[in-house]
Amino acid sequence: MKNIKLTIYIVLLSLGFIACNSETTDPVIGTPTSTSQVEIGFSGSNDNAGILEDGGQASASVGITKSLPFDVIVELEITSSDGSLEDDAGQAELTYDKMVTISAGSTSANANFSFIDDGKSDGAETYTVKIKNATTSVTSTEYFITASSDLEQQSRVFTVYDQLPDVIDTTAGSVQIDLMWTESSRDMDFYILNAPEPLNSNVVDRSEGFTTTESVDLPEAAGDITYYLYVNQYFFTADVDYTIDFTFPDGQTINYTGTVTQDSNVMSLAKVTDGDTVTYTITKL
Repeated sequence: MKNIKLTIYIVLLSLGFIACNSETTDPVIGTPTSTSQVEIGFSGSNDNAGILEDGGQASASVGITKSLPFDVIVELEITSSDGSLEDDAGQAELTYDKMVTISAGSTSANANFSFIDDGKSDGAETYTVKIKNATTSVTSTEYFITASSDLEQQSRVFTVYDQLPDVIDTTAGSVQIDLMWTESSRDMDFYILNAPEPLNSNVVDRSEGFTTTESVDLPEAAGDITYYLYVNQYFFTADVDYTIDFTFPDGQTINYTGTVTQDSNVMSLAKVTDGDTVTYTITKL
């Protein structure tokens, strides 16, 4: 009986030795799958600088850096400089393509935007469009999509105006600007600023009288920058209808009407000199 057990032990040891020696088999090596990165962003230039609020149209092209064999569905989001996409009555200020599809084999698709008058004289409003999400029509391990590394291609900005800016070509000289209103019980002061902030250090000219007309002048020597027309409601806050008249060196005139509701910049005046021609771009804010 002991001999039988000994034989069994020898057999088991032999099997263990064989098993240990058999572990020299080469490991299985998987075949790697290459993955391509594709960037998504807004393609082309942002050529929607000036859009009329009442019925204005705009578009933005969404693009990828490489065409894919399947659809890419892009979700857009938009924000407004006044914090809302609705007017005071709760109506939408615009309609737009929230979802855009870049078809298989293509590298871009257009998103369209239509703007609606909100009934307020509130000057320029900016809308910023960004890509919120991108999905594909099929699951793919061959490609992965990331946001564009180019900051300029990550968003589009539309500037929408109650009234489009006016461009005036004139000669060198000072520009007279008059602020007028009819409510004699309201005292308002008028300033030209060389920066948006209403600081004494930014004042180019001021008019602080006690009548319903205030006049300021932009001097001929003023540099080629953007100036701001600031209205200060002197010890009151209320809606006041106003008229602003511009008189240029060559005799051209242009006037605007609006409502000022608080101390604020109501217009901007951008100056560019080219030889004997001086160009002013006037924008209601």
